Amino acid sequence: MSEEKYRAETAVMDRSGKEALFRDNHPVVRQLKEIPEIIFDESALLQKENILPLKELFLKKNMDRYHVDCLVLYKIAGNMARIQQQLMERHIYPGLFDPEDVLVNLDDSGYPLYLIHPDRFQLLDLEQDYEWYPEDERLLGELELFDEKSQLLADQRFLYRILVAGSRGNLRTPPADNGRDYSSLFYGTLPPAWKGIFEQGMVLSPARWVEELDKAVRLEESYENMAGRLKAKDLPEDKENDPDLTGMAEGPAADRTVTVLFAILRTERTNSLEISRMLYEVHDTLETEQKLGRFHLLQGFVYGDGVIKKREPAEYPQGYRVQIPHSIREYDMVEALLIACDRMEEMVAEAGRQKTEGSFRLYILSDGKIENNPMFRVCLDKLGKLAARKVQIRLIPGRDSFCEGWENLKKIIAEEENVSQIKSIP
Repeated sequence: MSEEKYRAETAVMDRSGKEALFRDNHPVVRQLKEIPEIIFDESALLQKENILPLKELFLKKNMDRYHVDCLVLYKIAGNMARIQQQLMERHIYPGLFDPEDVLVNLDDSGYPLYLIHPDRFQLLDLEQDYEWYPEDERLLGELELFDEKSQLLADQRFLYRILVAGSRGNLRTPPADNGRDYSSLFYGTLPPAWKGIFEQGMVLSPARWVEELDKAVRLEESYENMAGRLKAKDLPEDKENDPDLTGMAEGPAADRTVTVLFAILRTERTNSLEISRMLYEVHDTLETEQKLGRFHLLQGFVYGDGVIKKREPAEYPQGYRVQIPHSIREYDMVEALLIACDRMEEMVAEAGRQKTEGSFRLYILSDGKIENNPMFRVCLDKLGKLAARKVQIRLIPGRDSFCEGWENLKKIIAEEENVSQIKSIP
């Protein structure tokens, strides 16, 4: 047996060996202490409420709770690439990262990361062996030794797991759509160039990934900035007469409430990219308007994922992003619109009985053609009555939504005032 093969199959870096490194303050340990994201005592971090291991964050319930979207994952992956870059510059090869040992601070919009339990790292330098595990070969292929090239591949594999929100170790490319997590949804939103890198086994350096992820973050944030500029452009002209805006004075929000109901008419079956983008941009606009107008914002959603679902309008925290189901079965778009009309009619009537002050909006988002059938004509009648009761109706068209039914909707609504400027993906 060759010496290299023997070293690959021999795990001499056991627990006692690592303890000796820390006890003797080995140069590798001293370099780890120079990296602020490396935490030797995690007790202080774990006491904070919104600091979670990536393994727990990527559970479906937490993805929903913290409204994790592409921008959040890009920021997390970018911070991880920066840590990997610092380790690589010091010629330290920690082996495979465990999502349980990577903590993310959800109280900070930059989503800083911390690596805990450095005694669990392999702590490789040029003189130390790698402790081999069966999972390593599954993820990285057959390796004689774990060297710098192997570490680059392992680092990139971990970035992939972050970008697709995958907590499982042996995550496939592309992941299976099993409905139990969001892996396939986020994989579908990756840029084509990134998919090619992951699928073809190409390896980029951490520095290159930092550059790529920073570019992606700027692009995602530009959507929010664009939505804000569109709204800010309209505010000086509309502020005085808009019943939704109540001034820009500091202090508690006014008692005025704006209730928004989204009717999501979706034709995408295997992904929700276009409808999600449209909805996110509407959210960005609403947040800007709420900040300037200082009103309570209640949001409700009517959409289909095989059956029609209703959500009572509720007040969500700033930055809320509704999770649109990734895959849906066939459902009746017109029925969803009818339910939204009836629900809005009930809310307006209830507000009238209670004499509560506020305004109502109905956003109709559609990424495809609407069937112009008798039930749709009932919806047109209901929408006309809602508009007469001062309900603001706004149309958000997708690239394939223009049809006879959509033109009939536009006849009811004053286009120059109520048709949104939100655009679908080109």
